[in-house]
Formats: sequence, C-alpha cells, structure tokens
Amino acid sequence: MPGGHQQLGGPERSIGLIGCGLIGTPIVRALQRGELPGWKLGAVLARSKRRLDDLDVLDDADSFFSQPFDLIVEAAGPDAVRDHGVRALGVANVWSVSGTALADPELLARLEQAGAESNHRFRLVSGAISGLDGVAALSVAHDAAVHATIDLVPQGDQTAVVFEGTVAEAAVRYPHHVNVTVATALAGLGIDRTSVTIRQPKAGDPHTLTVEAESRDGSLQATTLPVVSPSDGIHIVASSLLAALRRENQIIWVG
Repeated sequence: MPGGHQQLGGPERSIGLIGCGLIGTPIVRALQRGELPGWKLGAVLARSKRRLDDLDVLDDADSFFSQPFDLIVEAAGPDAVRDHGVRALGVANVWSVSGTALADPELLARLEQAGAESNHRFRLVSGAISGLDGVAALSVAHDAAVHATIDLVPQGDQTAVVFEGTVAEAAVRYPHHVNVTVATALAGLGIDRTSVTIRQPKAGDPHTLTVEAESRDGSLQATTLPVVSPSDGIHIVASSLLAALRRENQIIWVG
C-alpha cells in the first residue's frame, strides 16, 4: 500500500462501475486483486456485454441499477453521465472523471436536483490535471483569475493554438478533450470565468496540461505531462481514481 497508511475497518463497501475500457479495466483488476482495501466490486456496466477475466460485464442498465451500491464510479465518458448520472445519484454517491458533461447547465441542474432528493453527492475526480486544491483556495479571493492550457494528442509537424476562450465555449467545441478544464473551472471560478488555451502540439512533443491561478493571496502554476500510451497500461486518469479510492479508507489522509 503506497505510503503504508492504516485503513479503516468495517465491512467492505460495494462499487458499481460504469465503463470498462482504458479507465475502468485497471479499477476492475485492482479490486479483483484486493489492492483497494475496504472496497469490493458489485457490478460493471458497459455498452456491450462481455467477459473480462472471470467477470460478466453487463450491458443492461436496469440489471445494473437493481443492485445495491455504496458508490458508483463513472469511467466511460460524458455520454455516460448524460445517460446514467441522474439515475446513479438516486442509488448512491457518484464519482466521475467526465467534467465536460457538467458544462451542460440543464444536466447540471438535473444532477443537483437528484442529489438533493436522494441525499447523495456527485464528485468530479481531478483525473489528469494537478493543482485543483490550489485553484480552489486562490479562487476564494474576489480578484482571482484562473487559466488552463491543454494539449490535444501530439501530431503533425508543427505546434498550433487551435482555441482560446472560456471553458464554457471550449466544452461545446471540444466535448471529448476538455474534461480537465471543466474540473479546473468548477474547482474555482466556474466555466464562464475560467479561460483556456487549447494547443495541437507537433508529433514527438510532450502532452502537457497546465493550470494557472492568481489572486491577492498568491499564485499557482501546476503542469502535468501525462503519458498518452503508458507502458503498464494504466492511464493517469485511472490512477487518479485508484488513488482516490485508496485515500477514502485511510484513517489519516490528505486532500
């Protein structure tokens, strides 16, 4: 166990997982190997029914949601939040890495209403971006400013800026690429007051995600260089979920 932290006792809590691809599969396997103390795998919902190791992956939402869960983790993308987020909040607390979905004000209102009615909460896990705790702290001041710079997957023979504007605008134009910028915005000033630059780096350049925040209380710059195709097969977004699940059951924890 990283850090050697002592874990809470008590019965294991059941996780329902939506998505079983690049992000979801490492979570399934960590649970199967007993690497997440305090958690057990209840069921997995995906677009297609199949076997993963010795697990039956469901494709029927009614079967999935008929089971009792203590937590539902969404790892399938913004469409999964739109399709299942409200229903999931009626069952359990929900963790998601698909911030772009929350840029839709109508969906955001429906999720908030569902959470208010069920007394469950929707947590947007930071995923591939760093520094969101600092963004939240600096955004308390009335003069705060927050800006993110994100790269698309490197390709081509030159680097170009393809977008500059608000996170709200970026979420419409690049719905599958700005989950981390929506998370940055919601951690601080909101999607209309947070600006973003989107770059298309040339092939061979690092894939870079940067967040900058400044207020009368100080300033922050945090840069992450996620590996697009990690050698161990575990994407940094999956790692962020694994870390959050481990931290949730630690007696002494940070964050």
